Amino acid sequence: MKYKKHNLGFTLIELLVVIAIISLLSTVALASVDSSRKKARDSVRMLDVRTLETAILTYANDNGSIPEAVAENYYGWEISSVMSTPNFINTLVQGGYLPSPGLYDPINNAVYHYAYIKRGDQGGCSFGTTGVLFVRFEQSDVNFGKTVPNDWGPGARVLCIR
Repeated sequence: MKYKKHNLGFTLIELLVVIAIISLLSTVALASVDSSRKKARDSVRMLDVRTLETAILTYANDNGSIPEAVAENYYGWEISSVMSTPNFINTLVQGGYLPSPGLYDPINNAVYHYAYIKRGDQGGCSFGTTGVLFVRFEQSDVNFGKTVPNDWGPGARVLCIR
């Protein structure tokens, strides 16, 4: 009488198919998580820029005009990611218009930062604008502020301060 040997293990092909399916599912999950993180950072940016606008307008109400540009760098734009130099955020914190240490972009580097200029002729703002706040979103379909020319980069928006 011959006995059949039953293999209770998996074949190499079966293991490779399972590994491929798990890899595919994890890739889809990670892409979804990354998209959610970008949307969350963009939500923080919208809130921060509205808070900056309120702080600048409160400063203007108390002092008669919006804050002066402290560091005349970058063609007159003050960049929040340049923390080593004085900037508009430091002015607002020192005046008590923003809590310390201030508001900075969640990424806060050369690409993603907040910028401010005390001129109304930037970013397509109209007559009567006294200053402009600049922000760049990671998602290009964000409905916020004014869209600026393409050479400012994808996701770039400005908020005109009157």
